[in-house]
Amino acid sequence: AQGHVLSRANAEAAVHFDKAVRAFTLNYGDVNAHLATARENSPDCPMVDLLGIWLLTLSNDPRQIAKARKQLAVLAEKIFCS
Repeated sequence: AQGHVLSRANAEAAVHFDKAVRAFTLNYGDVNAHLATARENSPDCPMVDLLGIWLLTLSNDPRQIAKARKQLAVLAEKIFCS
């Protein structure tokens, strides 16, 4: 979060979100493990899900991109229709 507030996230989730971004940026560390821990701490934080979806879109694998589309549709439904 780099000092910014993450919607629906507690402090522990924000720490792991930052660690996930850092692991991705530096290509060192387990991004998915940090996202999973952030999700466990704040399951309703949309930024955690969006980062995971973003990582799927970076793939050249059509199955991963299809998975990202499905996850984004579920997240959009959850955010905008509840």
